[in-house]
Amino acid sequence: MQLVVGVVAGVLTAGAGRRTGVGVHLVAVLLVGTPVVVAAYLLRTVFVTGLGWAPFSGAAGGPEAYVLPVVALAALSTGATSR
Repeated sequence: MQLVVGVVAGVLTAGAGRRTGVGVHLVAVLLVGTPVVVAAYLLRTVFVTGLGWAPFSGAAGGPEAYVLPVVALAALSTGATSR
């Protein structure tokens, strides 16, 4: 996941206009600078508590219970890959 998203973001930065490149760069810096614990908490707050799209606990769900932890753990490396 992090390789695909990181490479696509890096290509967007290089090939797109200045505004898109700056936006992708800011998101990448934000991802690199955000601790995994903070990313996991924010993802849980938005997608579990706010929207109700994911199960609260991994024991309660099937494969969909692994989506948010994978995204939280991959965020740091995705930002580094895109840079």
